[in-house]
Amino acid sequence: MKLELSEHGNSATDVQHNFEEGISRWSRLAYRAAYCILRSTADAEEVTQEAVLRAYERLWQIREPERVGSWVQRIAWRLAQNKLRANKTRMRKEALEPRERFNRDTPVDYMIRTERAERLWKAINALPRDLHDVTILLGIEEQNIREVATILRVAEGTVKSRSYRARRILKRILHESSASRTTHPAELT
Repeated sequence: MKLELSEHGNSATDVQHNFEEGISRWSRLAYRAAYCILRSTADAEEVTQEAVLRAYERLWQIREPERVGSWVQRIAWRLAQNKLRANKTRMRKEALEPRERFNRDTPVDYMIRTERAERLWKAINALPRDLHDVTILLGIEEQNIREVATILRVAEGTVKSRSYRARRILKRILHESSASRTTHPAELT
């Protein structure tokens, strides 16, 4: 949904009305951003409410009404980072996606998939913060390069180079991880 300013001098009211119409969509974007960082449904919902409230309270400050979605998402992203820093010791991991619980895989398939996901998340979380953020936004949130650049307030070229470096590091970490987990038949005897 795009916010549109009225040509009839009632722009603040129009922006507020359009904001209220788009709140559902932007709340979902904010929730996804918060959940990717916090990995907790309750904390992500709390951050989403706070982000939407802050955006609504500062609605008069918006310079580019067509970017409200990115603005709300950026607020949620930063609030989630702050919450993660403040609550790091009490954070717990949740399953990658709730729908995985309902798959009809065998227990072995589920275990393998869960183990791979855990290794991937461990590798992502081991990345330096700047590379981690780009990886989450591009790879998990499926944002495009321009949106990531806007959210992180960096140049698009910076997003591309960070993404490249992060993929190289992840590949090396995962390769080393799988190599160290491989047991050779000679070692079993």
